[in-house]
Amino acid sequence: MKLTFQIDHPPFFRGDEIDPPFTGEEYVRSNDWKFFLGDTTWEPIEDKAGPWRIRSWLDGDLIADRTLTLVM
Repeated sequence: MKLTFQIDHPPFFRGDEIDPPFTGEEYVRSNDWKFFLGDTTWEPIEDKAGPWRIRSWLDGDLIADRTLTLVM
């Protein structure tokens, strides 16, 4: 089964462009499969403050949708 994820974040620049949402996929190959999805912040911290929404889909079905807010 394919697990896909997306992390929407406050708008911040990477180079000359606003960084798009982080996306990726992993394949689940067994029932005891474990996966950790997280992120970290980096300097400058000020442009990373705000809501970060993390969603995961398993074979196209939404299985997790969480938002955390990074405050200064």
